[in-house]
Amino acid sequence: MTIILDFDGTLGDTRSIIVTTLRQTMQQLGLTVPTEEACASMIGLPLKESFKRLVDMTDEMADRCVATYNELFLQNNRPGAVPLFPGVYDTLAKLHERGHLLAIASSRGRQSLLDFVDRMHLGDYITQIVAATDVVNAKPAPDMVLKILDATGAKAADAMVVGDTKYDI
Repeated sequence: MTIILDFDGTLGDTRSIIVTTLRQTMQQLGLTVPTEEACASMIGLPLKESFKRLVDMTDEMADRCVATYNELFLQNNRPGAVPLFPGVYDTLAKLHERGHLLAIASSRGRQSLLDFVDRMHLGDYITQIVAATDVVNAKPAPDMVLKILDATGAKAADAMVVGDTKYDI
């Protein structure tokens, strides 16, 4: 079985850092700052789309938001800021031990995702990683999952996607 996992909210508890950084970005750029709940509801979408859904803005402003967010995220992402959910590491180890192929499909940027996988020591268990920046159409489009299936030779009938939002399916 191929198990394709989301990262944010499924493996890593990123809610707080994402919501805080979204809100800081909007404040720094002088935009209306959405509620925590509104920001949390965007988790799972690519950043640019999240900003455009939160506040009506041009593509240019959304690009500025993404750049500002990335700068602020680097400042906010201190060691320990994003823990694995309890039991995740042991579960991945057991699934890997039982012969399941484990992959990650995330709306996060590739370097950020690789940094988390490395920091959390997940590399021994994760066979394939596809980030939003690796495909033309990110979630909720199926491109990431299809890319993993193609790279691993797995059939859709022998795969499962595990996530925490509607955007993961």
